[in-house]
Amino acid sequence: MLRICSMVVITSNFLYVAIFIILVLYLNSIIVNYNYGWPTSPPFKRPYLRALNPIKILQINREILYYILSFRHINLYFMWKKLYNTAKPPHLYKDIPYSLNGCRLDIHRSEESVQNNSTLRPIVIYIYGGAWMFGSKQMYCVLAANLANLTGCVVCCPNYLLVNKGNVVHMLQDLKDCTRWLIDHGKEYGGDPENILFVGHSSGAHLSILNLIELISQSYWNTESNNIVRKIKGVIALAGVYDIPQHLLYEIGRGVEDVSGMYRAMLGVTGLKRYSPYYLVQDMLSRSENTSSSQEKDSSLWPHIILLHGENDTTVPVQQSEKFYQVVKELDVTIEYCELKHLDHTNYIIDMMNANYQIHKIISEIITPNVQKIILRER
Repeated sequence: MLRICSMVVITSNFLYVAIFIILVLYLNSIIVNYNYGWPTSPPFKRPYLRALNPIKILQINREILYYILSFRHINLYFMWKKLYNTAKPPHLYKDIPYSLNGCRLDIHRSEESVQNNSTLRPIVIYIYGGAWMFGSKQMYCVLAANLANLTGCVVCCPNYLLVNKGNVVHMLQDLKDCTRWLIDHGKEYGGDPENILFVGHSSGAHLSILNLIELISQSYWNTESNNIVRKIKGVIALAGVYDIPQHLLYEIGRGVEDVSGMYRAMLGVTGLKRYSPYYLVQDMLSRSENTSSSQEKDSSLWPHIILLHGENDTTVPVQQSEKFYQVVKELDVTIEYCELKHLDHTNYIIDMMNANYQIHKIISEIITPNVQKIILRER
């Protein structure tokens, strides 16, 4: 009898623990969906039931665990908070309005640039990632400052409208406004407006490449776009998304398509291909084959492009960069692709912020020469 009672108690305790764990998992998922949006991507029926599907609950909590484990980098939070609060001109100029959408940018200058103010430095525009829904220029001030010191460039880090306030159209407008502002005012901060380079990570890489393609497409009939794109020397794209429909399928497989900002940022189904750099380049190739116009076949407007991607990236698979590299090569433009050993989706960014991290030197030795290669190249 005593044995039976013990088994009942153990079973009851086990059930209580199991119920508690299940409740926590569901509560986590509900909080994430509440904060970042209930299902909007296909299929549209019964979004709440779909969000609470047991498989999706497990998938969402797996992603939550991934981000919890990244809290080992919490020291970076205090690092950028301290730098942003203490740095002042002429090393850091903060909150400069630049955009029709009301966004602001920061400008970082190296000690070398400050000391030798008579020499104009190339301008690097850093576009941060965050699934089109996270991020701020403050978060990346350490990275921008390190990038300025490593390369000797003037580094601009702009805020841009995220998916809670805008969409890809607004984001592209912000990138264009930022470039235009730097062309007009870059010299005031020691920058060379004739020598601009974009560096983007993840969704920031997508926007940097998409912005370039849009400018090139418009430059055949828009004088301002033509003028802007000729001042862009290159784009370094880190772990970018270039085929949106393919990546949506990948997000569905991970169970994060509803809480990711991508589908909403791209304006739903109609924008998936419209804002995919891969498909836009395919369209360019098709037009060049079916037209006698030299404009469609002109590769002189394309700057130097370098695609970098970590082999261990499980957030954005390396196939995104491999596929985009192959299609752009057909345009006969200067493009390079490098798959980086032992790196995942965020190593580039996290290790660039802290010299004490194991692969900081490796990342620096990859990024710095590629920046120098582009800014010294004649178009």
